[in-house]
Amino acid sequence: MGVFASLAREHRIFSRAARRCEKSLSHAEADARRELEEALRVLLPALERHEEVEDLLFDDPAYAAQKDAKRILAMLGAQHDEIAALRAELAALLQDAQRCDFERLKTSVALFVRKLAFHFETEENLLWPSYNALGSRSIRRSLSHEVDERVDAMESEMRKHS
Repeated sequence: MGVFASLAREHRIFSRAARRCEKSLSHAEADARRELEEALRVLLPALERHEEVEDLLFDDPAYAAQKDAKRILAMLGAQHDEIAALRAELAALLQDAQRCDFERLKTSVALFVRKLAFHFETEENLLWPSYNALGSRSIRRSLSHEVDERVDAMESEMRKHS
């Protein structure tokens, strides 16, 4: 499987987990807290690992030197920063998930889900086609197997917790 197909598969898995979090917000508070804690304890570290793979793939000097690439990478870098801040906030809330302010948790989860969906859409519709046209084929090929293995492992981990 190609690296972009693997990343798309990973995005779909994350999107399902994010929708599960969003759906849990409509449940009774005790159930919602438990479901969110379970889902986020798997999702947050998996997203961090996903970002590491993206950094390996898109840290391509030949691509980054392109005019359009600079703009795209800067925009996505800002999105990564926003998502990382939300991940950190959610991780802090999970430290005491059963007693944290539930409204704050709900608001943070809802914002996180929206930002993540928008980010995935931006990557898939803007970055990937641009990188596919201008980026290194050898980097894509060399990471393809590694990304496939990571996606398989992450999918297995998420199945255990769903």
